[in-house]
Parts: sequence; structure tokens; C-alpha cells
Amino acid sequence: MAEVIKAAGGALDQFVKYAGPLLGIATTALSLYIAYSSRETNEALARTKAQIEKLNLASAQYDLGARVIAEFGAQNAREFAATFEQKKIEVDIPDADLRKQLVDGVGRWKGGNNLMTGHAPTGLYLRQIVTLKLTSLGKTAATSLRLLVRVRDFAEQGPGTHVNRYGALDTQTAGWSEHTIALTQLMELSPETRNMRTQVLLPLAQVSGGEYYFGRVLVPTKLLWKDERLGREQSADLNVANESALDNQLNSAILGISVSASK
Repeated sequence: MAEVIKAAGGALDQFVKYAGPLLGIATTALSLYIAYSSRETNEALARTKAQIEKLNLASAQYDLGARVIAEFGAQNAREFAATFEQKKIEVDIPDADLRKQLVDGVGRWKGGNNLMTGHAPTGLYLRQIVTLKLTSLGKTAATSLRLLVRVRDFAEQGPGTHVNRYGALDTQTAGWSEHTIALTQLMELSPETRNMRTQVLLPLAQVSGGEYYFGRVLVPTKLLWKDERLGREQSADLNVANESALDNQLNSAILGISVSASK
């Protein structure tokens, strides 16, 4: 029995003799692994933090910067006359020829004259004004505002010149020219400037029945402005061909069925 105990003790001694160094190696390896993993984790956390800070900075710059959005629309001539005179929104007509034509028209339209321009088997043609509304959404004034436009003049009198729906006008054909129109600045949004100019309505064209044009027609292609805070130019492409809401509004310019035309 004593010999068995002695043999067992010797085997335990041998195990401890060899297991100790192995355990030390394993412990050291585990420590190195933990240290390496911790370093990788810390580096990953540092990278994530840097990215978050970068995103926060970009978000802050975006919020503080000058931002302008553009929205195409159409008003019937009488509605436009009321908008022009009541000045609930600033109406800016920077083109001299278009301004004269529209100011002359406002006097008639507000009294209900010259609102309808003719008829066809499909219905009565309503005179509309195509507009572009610019709104400042940033906290910095948008300065050096310019509008790149294609321009063409049609006859001012008569039933109008039949072309295409406004969004389908081919402004690269003969008769169209390109101009840059300067606009006044849009002020920044803040409680102190809430009564200042943060929104403006730009008339672009007179159209009847969605496809008959009068006088000068402007088709904007690009809006440019300067962000004073960031010290750089900003721009936005304007593609009226994608404006389905405007197309629907112009499509509504044919009212009812013309009784005289159907006889």
C-alpha cells in the first residue's frame, strides 16, 4: 500500500513539474491575447468615436450652412394676382420683360378678366402662371443667388403659341437662349429674422390649357448660391421634366367641356 501511495505521489510530482511551465506558457499566451484583443478593441472604439465626431461635425455644418430648396408649381392667373398684391410671400420677377407682362396682366386678372383664353372640344382653357418657390432652410444667409435659365419669347396676344407641356419643353431647339439671372439673398432662419426674407416666389411663364404660351418663358436648369459660413459655392440642378406635381397642376387647366365647341 505504501508503495502505491509513493508511486502516486511521484506521478503527481511529475505532473506538477511539467504542468507548471505549461500553465505558465498558457497564462502568458492568454495575457498576450487579452492585451492584443484589448488594443484592437480600443483602436476600433477610437475609430468609431472619430467617425461619430466627423459625422457630428458634418451635421453641425449642414445645419448651420446655407441651404435652399426649390419647388415648381402653378397658380391660376387670378390666384397669382392675389398673391402678387397681398405679398403673403415675396414675389420676385427679376426679368424685366416678364415683369412688365405680368404686372400688366395682374390688373386684368384680379378683376376676373382674361382668365380664360379659348376653348376646344376637350374643354375651356384656363390661364396659369408657372412658378418656382425658393425656401431657405439653413441658419446662414444664402448670398449671390443666381438662376441659370433657358429663355424664349412667344406672342403675347391671341390664343397663345401651342408647344408642349412645360416639363416637356425642348429648350435646346432654335429660339431658346441661356441666361443667368441674379436674385436677392435669402436670409438665415432664426427667431430674430423670422420676418426677413426666407422664401421667395419666382414667376416663370404664362401658359393656358397646359400647352399654350404667352410672352416670355423661363425654364430654370440650375440654382447657385454662396454659403458665407463655409466660404464656398453651392448649387442644385433643376430638372422640371421630373416634376409630376406641376404636370398634374397644368393638366387641370382644361375645365369642363366646351358647349360651343361640341356643337
